[in-house]
Amino acid sequence: MLASQNSGDREATICRALLGSANAIMKVLASAALVVLVAAELPCSARTGECATQEDSDFVGLTEANDTANRVPPPDLALTVKGISMDTPKILVLLMFATAMVSWILATVKWAVDGSLPARLAVWGLLPEAFAAISVRSVAALLRLKSGSTPVLALKTCVSDSNVQDLAEALRRHGKQAELQSLELPYNHELTETGVQQLVEAVTEGGVELEELDLSFNAQLGDGAVRVVLPLCMPPFRVSTLRLVDCSLGCDALKLLAQHATRLRLNVLHLSANKFTGLGDILVEVMEAPVLEDLALVHCALSLEDLTSVAEQLPYTSLKSIQLASNQIDGTGLKVLAEQLPKSQLDELGLEQNLLKSEDLSCLGTAWAKRPFSRLRLGGNAVEKEEVANFIKTLRLLQA
Repeated sequence: MLASQNSGDREATICRALLGSANAIMKVLASAALVVLVAAELPCSARTGECATQEDSDFVGLTEANDTANRVPPPDLALTVKGISMDTPKILVLLMFATAMVSWILATVKWAVDGSLPARLAVWGLLPEAFAAISVRSVAALLRLKSGSTPVLALKTCVSDSNVQDLAEALRRHGKQAELQSLELPYNHELTETGVQQLVEAVTEGGVELEELDLSFNAQLGDGAVRVVLPLCMPPFRVSTLRLVDCSLGCDALKLLAQHATRLRLNVLHLSANKFTGLGDILVEVMEAPVLEDLALVHCALSLEDLTSVAEQLPYTSLKSIQLASNQIDGTGLKVLAEQLPKSQLDELGLEQNLLKSEDLSCLGTAWAKRPFSRLRLGGNAVEKEEVANFIKTLRLLQA
């Protein structure tokens, strides 16, 4: 936190120094331009460049020689004055060009320091919008400057509790106008539950119609991730896709989801890489969400009992896709699952990186014959690729 504050102080000091330098340079340029303009306004003759002077009645008595000497300058001086008069337009053009260049350079440096330069380049069409989302400040500037829609915001490794308030304020003020639909915040390891709470409040207060929220790979959040974002997944809010992969979720998080399952508006729920061993009964309650169609439980250390509970619940859910890769499912587990497949609505089944062998696939073929489904993933098991290809080919022939 201290490092972030010191960095902010340094940036503020740099901004003030740049602005001071800009003002000083502009004053010098303005003074130079004024001198040239004054010189340009002196009335000079076309032939000699001599300046016309108003005759004073006090000098009428001067001799003709002195009068001639006063009116006719030396040849070198006449040429110099004549040169200034003739080059004035060029000098003015150079001064204007120099002023414009200095102003542009100083503005560019200022925008780079305050983080708005990538956003401005994106708004001007000089940089892809995805490349402009490199920091919280650049995203805040993008939302502020852009007049069109920004349906997706993705910020990785740059959101923390020290700057989340800036992002929250940008969402509160401009999120609705930007028609923001998806907020992706993976790998932000310095963002805590308190910071996420600020973002949720900004979304609700700003009337942002968020539909997708991704907080994956933020293990520091723990069960608090569900506790904070759960209100967005129920009416009147519209979040239908929630990704909480590798967030150190446990029993409390699943209980919260199960408690409100009947009110959840979630179509997609990804809970992979969270350890749910022995929590099969609670997972069953989560699966009762009325419109849930896509559930990911990859690498969740599910036991045979957990898998049995999940499989037996499948016929009573609206699930069309379930991902069960990397759960050490063997032939016994596959049989339990295959028995329920014909009764379910599943159209996609992921079983990669498990302990399946070629002889275990027969029960899966029987289930397929009773009710075919479109996508089956078996990569990474103890089955040769050719065997998997032949098995899939056989299933397609059965379907035909």
